[in-house]
Amino acid sequence: MSLYGAGIMTLVSGFAFAIFVLAVILGLGVFATVARGLASGFSHSFVLAFGIVAGDLIFLLLVLAIFGLSAIVEVMLGFLPTFLDLKLF
Repeated sequence: MSLYGAGIMTLVSGFAFAIFVLAVILGLGVFATVARGLASGFSHSFVLAFGIVAGDLIFLLLVLAIFGLSAIVEVMLGFLPTFLDLKLF
């Protein structure tokens, strides 16, 4: 699949939809935060929630970095035949 044109919008919208669905569904993070809040108070649950959000942001940045690297590789593969045609000696 090409990363240009409508293909990139399909990939980005699919990824955005998947992130939205995962954010809406109650997971272990919600239960851990509620349990920590009930056991230790708001300050401890706030730290836990901050850690979960920070981890999600780092994951998102890594996914975007991999997506950008794959786009660079696809562009470079277009130049590969040109590099193979060069005679070094």
